Amino acid sequence: MSLVTRIAITSVLFFLLLTIRLSAQPITFSLPFVNNAAPNVILNMPVKVTGFDSITSAQFVLSWDPQVLKFLTVDSYNLPGLGADDFNATFAADSGFVRFAYEAANLDFGASVPDNSTIFRLRLKVIGALNTSSPVKFIQKLPVYYEVSRIEGTSSIIYSDTAIVSDHGFVAVGYTVDAQEEILENNIPLEIFPNPFSEAVNAVFELQKAAEVEYSIVDPTGKVVLKNKKWYPAGKTGIVIESTALPNKGYYTLIIRTGDQKAIRQIICFEK
Repeated sequence: MSLVTRIAITSVLFFLLLTIRLSAQPITFSLPFVNNAAPNVILNMPVKVTGFDSITSAQFVLSWDPQVLKFLTVDSYNLPGLGADDFNATFAADSGFVRFAYEAANLDFGASVPDNSTIFRLRLKVIGALNTSSPVKFIQKLPVYYEVSRIEGTSSIIYSDTAIVSDHGFVAVGYTVDAQEEILENNIPLEIFPNPFSEAVNAVFELQKAAEVEYSIVDPTGKVVLKNKKWYPAGKTGIVIESTALPNKGYYTLIIRTGDQKAIRQIICFEK
């Protein structure tokens, strides 16, 4: 075998190994961890990525506590063809949800950006009082799945939320918290039944002491379709939500909140 042939084979093998290594790199989405945020300040929350190579589509929902943070806008678009139409932000200020759904302009090659690039920026205003806080999370809120599609060789591979690394963000208003500390978002014991439902769904929860409980229901667009507040006694109690109170059948998000405790569950109305 000649020297030229050996060099050519070595180059091809190196290219193949490099390609495999690049394609095996995990896809990561991350948001910043903000300590000592002052009330009324405007926060710029860049969504950064690694392993964003040959991506043909990506979608997820960003969520936060709308009593602590108020949605202003998304900007700083840094993907080919990405714009305001890729976000459903109409009801984001009230609901605490905004959907991101992107499709690359060139589906044969997809979109690629260097590691640690910002693909867009979420702008939020701090409206919570001192010593309040809110996670800012990448979630799957049906019917929007948390998934990414990537071109690998001649195939398109779909990565689900379990194969994506999500470094969620967090905002602490007027205090400092360790980034490694577990932030609880579902810390009210809650049972939902039946689910899916046709006529009514029961949300049963338990309170350590009598408290004012607020519950709201958010539709897939992020619009709050039902909201109520009431005092409940200590112990096991519950809420009954009639299907007639909902505008359509389909997926909804139920949010129950009391003090600094909160529970979030998906509910499905399959008949109206």
